[in-house]
Amino acid sequence: MNLSDIIDKFVRGDIDAVQVTVPEGFRALQIAKLLRDEINIDPNAFIASAVGTEGTLFPDTYVFPKKIETAKIVKQMQDNFYSRTQGLNLGDDDLILASIIEREALKDDERPKIAAIYKNRISRSMLLQADPTVRYALDTKIYLKDKSVNFDFWTGITRDDYQNTASPFNTYLQRGLPPAPICNPGLKSIEAALNPAKDFNYLFFFHDREQNIQFSNTYEEHLQKIQEFGVSGS
Repeated sequence: MNLSDIIDKFVRGDIDAVQVTVPEGFRALQIAKLLRDEINIDPNAFIASAVGTEGTLFPDTYVFPKKIETAKIVKQMQDNFYSRTQGLNLGDDDLILASIIEREALKDDERPKIAAIYKNRISRSMLLQADPTVRYALDTKIYLKDKSVNFDFWTGITRDDYQNTASPFNTYLQRGLPPAPICNPGLKSIEAALNPAKDFNYLFFFHDREQNIQFSNTYEEHLQKIQEFGVSGS
């Protein structure tokens, strides 16, 4: 049966399965929470099965049997990832960058430009200073403290967070890319990481209060635009 046939049977109530949509940019902990809510999967069992797979749990719509093993969910998502990225010559660093792009971009046309900015910063040995990498580290600590996914992911960070969070994922303190992906990116972010915007020489960006992206060449210009346009609250 193809996916359409399975979904049709599911809608008619003829199949003991659940359709689950995993959004782009969810990290494994979020997927665990989603699966708990949708098909009553033990989130900690899924997290244990997903160790080392961050970035390769492809965001998509799946149909899972209600009593499926967590390891089989992970395998199905990874098989989908390898199928969708086959032939792209995707390296580890590309996938890490794609995961940051996924958490930073609000619109598809921003993705190649954000990719170019981070590559520009890497080529100049500048700190990436990507807020989502700090949030990834903080959310990981929250989970490890109580082994619970009952909290809101990807909330904003403070100055204290990026100045004092000791983690290899804190790109305000650690130069270069983090050691692993911070989420599971969609295909558009992966393609952006592989094909950044050409001749795009900016080094700074932010989303303003209207959620439009603003680019700058210098830190001084960056600060001026923040004062002029404000910063998005999202």
